[in-house]
Amino acid sequence: MAELRVLSALRVEALAVGGRVQVIGMGPQRAADAKLRHADGPVAVAMVGVAGGVAGGLGGGDLVVATELRTVDGRSRTLASAELVAAELERAGCSVRRGPIVSVPRFARSEERAALGAEGALATDME
Repeated sequence: MAELRVLSALRVEALAVGGRVQVIGMGPQRAADAKLRHADGPVAVAMVGVAGGVAGGLGGGDLVVATELRTVDGRSRTLASAELVAAELERAGCSVRRGPIVSVPRFARSEERAALGAEGALATDME
């Protein structure tokens, strides 16, 4: 079984989650360069933190499990384990929204958020 590594961009996000969280810094390049310290075998990665909601009905504190990661230049990656993660969180009593998250290079303006929401994205993130 793979070891779970929990990553966050910012220390404040790691503190909010609690437990063992590796802070990697903000931005897509830092996320790509993140070193999984002392990995002796398979590693599963969970990225936790604050995202910018773009879908209607999302509010502060809502939990989103990404089913797909998208970039603004059109690349995407489906996350096969998303349903398993969401189901476990629901079994633990959490309310979960499932859907795509878009990686953006900077905070998205209102017209950008509206366009991404219209394309089915739930949230944006900068990692």
